[in-house]
Amino acid sequence: MGKNNPIRLVHLLEHTAGWQDTKLAEATYPDSADLTLATALSLFAKNRTSRWVPGSRFSYSNIGSAIAARIVEKVTGTTFASYVQQHWFNRLNMPTATFFQPENETLATPYMQQQAQPYWHLPYRPAGSINSSAKELLNLVHFLLKRGEFDHQTLLSQSSIDRMELPMSNLGTSAGITDGTLWQIIPVDINR
Repeated sequence: MGKNNPIRLVHLLEHTAGWQDTKLAEATYPDSADLTLATALSLFAKNRTSRWVPGSRFSYSNIGSAIAARIVEKVTGTTFASYVQQHWFNRLNMPTATFFQPENETLATPYMQQQAQPYWHLPYRPAGSINSSAKELLNLVHFLLKRGEFDHQTLLSQSSIDRMELPMSNLGTSAGITDGTLWQIIPVDINR
């Protein structure tokens, strides 16, 4: 797509970059436990080719969030896991949440054909590897339902929460269509 149609951060986060989703070989890459995000992303770079002009179509792809996380790493000079721990997990009182295999015994054990399965390390951790207790994860739910507030502190503006829920990078939204493009959050009173 080149210089005239660059892939932007908004395309990565809204699944409009034109990339296909993560392939099985990527998700099941052996020995992913110690891979850095940069190394993991370099392994299958050829799979990230836009199939159409970025922003013209929606096509779900987990890899977009991993690339966005890598951008966070480059900008902040720290790993995405460390950044999220400091700026989100700690502030949301989620001290045991991690992108890695937890050290404590809070995980459920998966089974396949009545055989316990080992922990599965995803190479693109920011695209789906948050491990947390249900109790701690509820803090994230509260934060979202309270529109950016947690424990009587505003951690993110309501307008930022609203923006996360409103797509802006596809043809439908450029034509003014806002319904049906992403889920709508129904306000719920969590104090009841």
